[in-house]
Amino acid sequence: GRSRPGDETVIPWFEKEEAFVNPVLGVPMAGDRAKLLKLLDEYYRLRGWDQATGRPTRRKLDELGLKFVAEELAKQGLI
Repeated sequence: GRSRPGDETVIPWFEKEEAFVNPVLGVPMAGDRAKLLKLLDEYYRLRGWDQATGRPTRRKLDELGLKFVAEELAKQGLI
């Protein structure tokens, strides 16, 4: 399954400066780690996922009719 640490493994790729000049700005660009982490928080929040773990919350799973999944994940200590 997915997790926050797993999702964060892509951030270094976005932090690398582009090998080409941005046609709008006229300079190569690189992602800012703090902004990317904030964006990941927002991504999780909008989906009803836990920001610390990157997993769906019990509430979201219940909302989707997946109470049985939430119960199993709770037994495993994953939510």
